[in-house]
Amino acid sequence: MAYSFMYVFVFGFAAVLIQKLYLNISPIFSLLISASIATIFFNIINIGKLKETYKKIWDQKIACFGIMLTILVMWNCAMTGPGLIGASSFAFLNFAWLGMLGLLISGIENRVNMYAGLFVFLLIFIVICTHFSHHYSKNMLWGIIVALTGGTSSYIYFKQSKSLVEKTQLSPTQMLSFRFYLTIFILFALLPKGSFVIFSTWKNYGEITLLSLSSLIIPLFFIQKALEKISAEQNAIIISLTPVFISFLQELAFKDVDFRYIIIYLLYTVAIGFPYFLSNLKRRLCKARKK
Repeated sequence: MAYSFMYVFVFGFAAVLIQKLYLNISPIFSLLISASIATIFFNIINIGKLKETYKKIWDQKIACFGIMLTILVMWNCAMTGPGLIGASSFAFLNFAWLGMLGLLISGIENRVNMYAGLFVFLLIFIVICTHFSHHYSKNMLWGIIVALTGGTSSYIYFKQSKSLVEKTQLSPTQMLSFRFYLTIFILFALLPKGSFVIFSTWKNYGEITLLSLSSLIIPLFFIQKALEKISAEQNAIIISLTPVFISFLQELAFKDVDFRYIIIYLLYTVAIGFPYFLSNLKRRLCKARKK
């Protein structure tokens, strides 16, 4: 469990850092540099497997291009959303939409998951309506769309990754060695002329390096270690606390958090955990009856 909580801490820090950098550095520049650092890192740690890795990638080039395209969308959303609606609101809408999709789709075979998914949808609807009732703006509307798009692309990416791993047996780090290539190419082409001159300072590069570590490199380690110790369901419940933790970090950094939303964020954690705990309870009751 400790590794899952460490994921919450590190990713929460990264989300608030993204919101901070959005105010001073182009999100395109931030993502270009941080993605480049992550790509170099994961190629270095797989240096002895690069020939094998890229042969498998080439054999599945259409599937790999699809993953790179999804990553382009997903991480552009992640780098833009916190600056538009705040780190905690973005994290909740992104995580909750992703969780809702998973619950509703698995709910085709499990009614409890269906009800939990519908409850999460209700929470998302309440948060969006509350945002609009307080202060409607184009930035807010765009931020909400970006958050939901990010959640959808995350779900698609997980499905794509699982399918590719089953076909190629690539390790998680091998998967990460290629997934940002399209992002780097597209962002470099779109980056406004003169951006390197404007944003190239030691301070900016230091902060972006920290962002790359805290959002693209270290969280993967904690997730992988967590899944070695606990189940995927337990891990999902713990990391669903991420929006709550981000709220406190965001308040410390920007003093702009409405803590009434924390109740909704916690209800989301309950919704994610409810099917798991109900399933465990039924299993224990069945064992008790057999005895």
